[in-house]
Amino acid sequence: QCALYCKFVLKFAPMAAVAGPVHPVHASSQFLSHCSRNALHRQLAVARPDERIQSSVRSASPFFRVLPLKSDGQVQQPHKGGFCFQCRTQSDCNVERQVAVLAPGAGTRANGQVFADIGRSGFRLEVLGQSHASYDRYPESWPHGAPVPNLHSFAMEAASKAMRADCLVVGSRGGQVVLPKLWQAFGKAVPPAVVINGGCAMKLPDHVAWPDSAVTFLLLGGQDHFRMELSPEQYIASAKKRVPRENRTTAILYVDEMLHMPQASLLAAVLPHMLRTCLAWKAAAKQSVITPLAELQALLEELTENSSWSGRLMFTNAGLWADVPFGNRRSTLLGRRPQREAKAKHGWA
Repeated sequence: QCALYCKFVLKFAPMAAVAGPVHPVHASSQFLSHCSRNALHRQLAVARPDERIQSSVRSASPFFRVLPLKSDGQVQQPHKGGFCFQCRTQSDCNVERQVAVLAPGAGTRANGQVFADIGRSGFRLEVLGQSHASYDRYPESWPHGAPVPNLHSFAMEAASKAMRADCLVVGSRGGQVVLPKLWQAFGKAVPPAVVINGGCAMKLPDHVAWPDSAVTFLLLGGQDHFRMELSPEQYIASAKKRVPRENRTTAILYVDEMLHMPQASLLAAVLPHMLRTCLAWKAAAKQSVITPLAELQALLEELTENSSWSGRLMFTNAGLWADVPFGNRRSTLLGRRPQREAKAKHGWA
């Protein structure tokens, strides 16, 4: 099977490059073994029953995971890094990627259906902890903070599972306390994180040891009380200021209409793309820092298809911040003319 697959790749890879997007084909043993194994699995795969995902500390609602189906009805199996001839992508597939949602502040109750849907769309979702539990309170270093148990102690208790995830999701006080505590304890080993409300990029009582190589995607809201009295420009500038100068793997999505608790329709639209961006960025960073423009463009297209949302998408690229507005007009990262205009305006390639 493997030998036949190798011959197939060497014979038809040039034709595939002409027929679709051009991607480098690495004839490495890793590429051949993973992709040939994936092809064999796809032929022999049998759909498994849904598996209920249990949270570590009694999640607010049950979540499920299923193996996603391809357009031909076959089960799509996970494969690991490197170029996948069948999926035609250089980044790791999101299939069966484990996402750990640290519940305090993440909105797992208000947006429980959104997280449940994500858990059924190719991500293996696990909820760690529970909002309003005994540990869901600020630590002593904060005004009106409390001794253990608190969010610091919760971060350490959840660390064993959080550190095994491919990506984290935190929100509100989770971004203010839990993620910075993980960064302090484990540094650059902490998985990529989607930070709803951008708590780690605020002025906080505790120092935030933000790793230079951290992959982070902040979701900021124009109607969020975290903005306080700052203007939108000041709010965004303040968040950017707290990203390490040497960091090349941070993105900020600012949505004018977003509340502190993101509207369900907004979160459902953007969170899967934010997760895929983080995973692609992490995979690319293992080789060289390459901004995942395809994933970011998919996010922009999702937002522009729904005229309800407006704002800005910003991300670090070669030491500079790219800034792409969205809303009333179509925003493009990959189109020829808009890309040249963006290069000239922002200085990124």
